[in-house]
Amino acid sequence: KTDVTNQQQQQQQQQQQQQQQQQQQQQYVNKRFDSLVISLDSLRSVVEQNGTGTRVKCDCN
Repeated sequence: KTDVTNQQQQQQQQQQQQQQQQQQQQQYVNKRFDSLVISLDSLRSVVEQNGTGTRVKCDCN
Protein backbone atom coordinates (compact mmCIF):
# COMPACT_ATOMS: atom_id res chain seq x y z
CA LYS A 1 0.00 0.00 0.00
CA THR A 2 2.85 2.38 0.73
CA ASP A 3 4.25 1.73 -2.75
CA VAL A 4 0.98 2.86 -4.32
CA THR A 5 0.83 6.06 -2.27
CA ASN A 6 4.47 6.80 -3.13
CA GLN A 7 3.73 6.40 -6.82
CA GLN A 8 0.73 8.68 -6.56
CA GLN A 9 2.77 11.32 -4.76
CA GLN A 10 5.50 11.14 -7.39
CA GLN A 11 2.94 11.46 -10.18
CA GLN A 12 1.38 14.47 -8.49
CA GLN A 13 4.79 16.10 -8.11
CA GLN A 14 5.57 15.48 -11.77
CA GLN A 15 2.24 16.95 -12.84
CA GLN A 16 2.83 20.03 -10.68
CA GLN A 17 6.28 20.50 -12.18
CA GLN A 18 4.89 20.20 -15.70
CA GLN A 19 2.17 22.73 -14.93
CA GLN A 20 4.73 25.16 -13.53
CA GLN A 21 6.89 24.78 -16.63
CA GLN A 22 3.89 25.37 -18.88
CA GLN A 23 2.91 28.48 -16.93
CA GLN A 24 6.45 29.84 -17.16
CA GLN A 25 6.56 29.19 -20.90
CA GLN A 26 3.16 30.86 -21.36
CA GLN A 27 4.28 33.92 -19.39
CA TYR A 28 7.41 34.16 -21.54
CA VAL A 29 5.39 33.89 -24.75
CA ASN A 30 2.94 36.52 -23.52
CA LYS A 31 5.76 38.94 -22.69
CA ARG A 32 7.40 38.45 -26.08
CA PHE A 33 4.08 38.90 -27.84
CA ASP A 34 3.32 42.09 -25.93
CA SER A 35 6.72 43.57 -26.80
CA LEU A 36 6.19 42.59 -30.43
CA VAL A 37 2.80 44.32 -30.55
CA ILE A 38 4.27 47.44 -28.95
CA SER A 39 7.06 47.47 -31.53
CA LEU A 40 4.54 47.15 -34.36
CA ASP A 41 2.40 49.96 -32.97
CA SER A 42 5.35 52.33 -32.69
CA LEU A 43 6.49 51.40 -36.19
CA ARG A 44 3.03 52.07 -37.59
CA SER A 45 2.84 55.48 -35.92
CA VAL A 46 6.22 56.43 -37.39
CA VAL A 47 5.12 55.36 -40.86
CA GLU A 48 1.87 57.30 -40.57
CA GLN A 49 3.69 60.41 -39.33
CA ASN A 50 6.01 60.28 -42.32
CA GLY A 51 3.02 60.30 -44.63
CA THR A 52 4.08 57.10 -46.33
CA GLY A 53 1.22 55.18 -44.80
CA THR A 54 -0.50 55.04 -48.18
CA ARG A 55 -0.55 51.71 -49.92
CA VAL A 56 1.44 51.74 -53.12
CA LYS A 57 -0.25 49.99 -56.01
CA CYS A 58 2.15 47.84 -57.95
CA ASP A 59 1.67 47.05 -61.62
CA CYS A 60 4.06 44.14 -61.71
CA ASN A 61 2.87 42.62 -64.97
